[in-house]
Amino acid sequence: GLTTAIVRFSNVYGDVRDHPDRVVPAFARAAALAPTTPGIVRVDGADCTFDFTFIDDVADGLLRLINRLQKGDADLPPIHFVTGEQTSLGELAEHAIRHGGPNLRRIEAPRRDFDVSRFAGDPTNAERLLGWRAKTMIDAGFALLVAAYRDELVGRPIKAIAGQDRD
Repeated sequence: GLTTAIVRFSNVYGDVRDHPDRVVPAFARAAALAPTTPGIVRVDGADCTFDFTFIDDVADGLLRLINRLQKGDADLPPIHFVTGEQTSLGELAEHAIRHGGPNLRRIEAPRRDFDVSRFAGDPTNAERLLGWRAKTMIDAGFALLVAAYRDELVGRPIKAIAGQDRD
């Protein structure tokens, strides 16, 4: 008796409460701290590409899907909430350096064996069925996340900034 749908996400980012070791939060946090604290962004496989999708866009897509399901629609095909665009880890590092300034430097390492080397999703079903399309591309979304980290970290003790006060 349940109305269900299959949704797929790819590298959703945009919240300061995200896991700090994921690449986008790690790079954005380093950029946010760089004006006062020298930092490094380590790029494991600069040419590896991913489809990074901003959290607000995903939330919008999920709300559209819920509304459709509440109207009784069933048997929808899988829906991918993605941008359809590839961004390399090297490009992501450049975003971090642009926002972090001269205190942030990049070091490169080879791609790790377990990492995906290339991925871009297909947002066709989301657009066709829900009228959804990602609005926030990585350049704007990354800037928003850096600003959110700066707001979050202002006035907090050094121990908290270093990530030692996680809930």
